[in-house]
Parts: sequence; structure tokens; C-alpha cells
Amino acid sequence: TFSPMPHGNVTMWQAMILEALFTFIFCSVALTCSTHMHGVNGLIIGLTLTACIFCIAELTGAAINPAVAVGPMVWNMILGSQSAFTHLPIYLVGPSLGGLCAALYYLVVTKD
Repeated sequence: TFSPMPHGNVTMWQAMILEALFTFIFCSVALTCSTHMHGVNGLIIGLTLTACIFCIAELTGAAINPAVAVGPMVWNMILGSQSAFTHLPIYLVGPSLGGLCAALYYLVVTKD
């Protein structure tokens, strides 16, 4: 089964930073579109997510959402994998920090 993990020479810290950065980008676009734009929100948000995935899929597996990573990890554990949760911190901490930073950035930028 598919379980995201860093590929090649990407370290755990590099993968976590990439996941945080691209989650920040995605969440910033989603927050801005859903509150300030009308009509093409779904298209812009979908294209942003697609671009983010294309940019980091080969490096980190591009989870961007902790649930996308944890689901396959749980399934791998059920199937008997001993190392199912080895990369869990990357996909919990990175996207959580990215989403939190995007929310704080949005609050600061849109503050009247």
C-alpha cells in the first residue's frame, strides 16, 4: 500500500520543512479564496493543491494533510509492518505547523 515517506537523500527535517511550507501555501490560498473571492474558488484551490503535490511528491510523498499520511500508516500496521509509523512526525508536525502559520498569517494580513 501507499504510505508517504521521504525519498532519496531527503532527511526527516527537510521533509518536515517542505511539508510545512507547501501546506502553508495551500492553506493561505484556500483561506484567501474562501473569504475574498467568488466564482472560481474551487478551481483555484484545486489547482493550488495539484501544484503543491507536483512540487514535493517525489521528495516527501506530498501528504499535505495528516489524515492522508496516517490512514495508510495505520493500514500498513494492520498488515504487519513493523516500521509503519517511522515517518509519522514528518506528516503530523509539518502540515500542522504549516496550517497554523497560514492561519496566523491570514489573521495578521486581513486585520482591519
